[in-house]
Amino acid sequence: MSTDKSTNQVSLLPHCVPCKSQCCRYSSPILDKTERDYIVDTTGNDYFVVVETPEGSYFVIGRKPDGSLRDLETEPCSFLTPAGACSIQHIKPLDCRAYPLRAVPQVNGTLSWHIHRACPAVGFLSEKFLEAADHYARLSASRFPPHLYENWLKRFSSWTLEKDAVLREREEEISDLRWWHAFFADGFESFFPGQQDEQESLQIATALGALAELRNNSNVLELAGRRAWLSHASARSDTCTVTAYFGNPSPAENDAHGYKKGGRPPSICADYRLLPFDGEMFELVLGHELCIGLWRDEQEDRRVLQEVKRVLRDTGTFVLSLPNLEYCVREELCDKTLIVSGKTWGISNYFDPESRRWIQHRTRKDQDGNSVTKASNCRLYTWPELSSLLRAAGFKTAAVYGGLDGSKLSIRSQKMVVLARA
Repeated sequence: MSTDKSTNQVSLLPHCVPCKSQCCRYSSPILDKTERDYIVDTTGNDYFVVVETPEGSYFVIGRKPDGSLRDLETEPCSFLTPAGACSIQHIKPLDCRAYPLRAVPQVNGTLSWHIHRACPAVGFLSEKFLEAADHYARLSASRFPPHLYENWLKRFSSWTLEKDAVLREREEEISDLRWWHAFFADGFESFFPGQQDEQESLQIATALGALAELRNNSNVLELAGRRAWLSHASARSDTCTVTAYFGNPSPAENDAHGYKKGGRPPSICADYRLLPFDGEMFELVLGHELCIGLWRDEQEDRRVLQEVKRVLRDTGTFVLSLPNLEYCVREELCDKTLIVSGKTWGISNYFDPESRRWIQHRTRKDQDGNSVTKASNCRLYTWPELSSLLRAAGFKTAAVYGGLDGSKLSIRSQKMVVLARA
């Protein structure tokens, strides 16, 4: 048996670290004798037990390092380190390599594809990972007779029996699990404890107006996520007229054209990479941290910036407010617990230096003890990187600040605020 170096290139480690490898703290992968013997010979550790059935036998990780039997439902995998890392990452079982994707044999001889939606990485599976998982899942299932494999599924991987685990059209449905579903579906806004009040919005709008030198009744486009600063404050301020901002309103709140029913400003839910406006419409475009960094790569972020330039008037200004990478790495790489409105929030952060992406897991627990976890995955930029990206998108001048107050950017600045002009 040989290892596959491509495994390292499709690793979900950035998600496993903040998750603390919860999938390895219950159940067990299925192994045949060849795979079991290879791991034992390589590590010198035999933590396996054989499961005998009328259809045949298979191995599971059923012993603890002291030799006693492991409770597979409550005790962690014996190859899991105290820090939550896999000690046999380079030779881990095929079933582990395929997770959270699984190929389930059917009675007609076909395979049904299932995915464990409880895994926080589900929304961020790359095509490269899916190709590798497809390969490993097929290999894992092909080693055993269907009835024997089904025995293991029922006993040690029961999540595959849940209705929402089935992927009828694997590629099509997995494509629906990309970052936008992880971020904008299923009560996304409720996964951010705390609310911004009108007074705070008004203060931010006032500072932004001064920084961007806005005139009264300026046309403004706000690329917002959960917190639309100017639109929240527009009813109480004549600094500008916010003609549109981007959020995630529910369908019931919109008219047939996607605009928010009643009141101003209108809200449109759309793709930042293809703005539904003709060019040179706005004096100011305000971009929040959710408008770039969420995409798969830098080229997609550049497309957003190019669209901003297209709809910005020749004399217009683009203000972009993003997390300051240096501050995040110095101050935010820690676990936090918050209690808001009777609900407990656990927040875990991880920075992947190779991809330069910030991974955050948010777990919400209610008073009954029920919990739900969601993950976010955002590319963080330094000022030199962002400056280069702005130039590539066609912006000629840009300045950087440590806040909307125009303060100097430093490692202590929570935000990196960029002011760019065409």
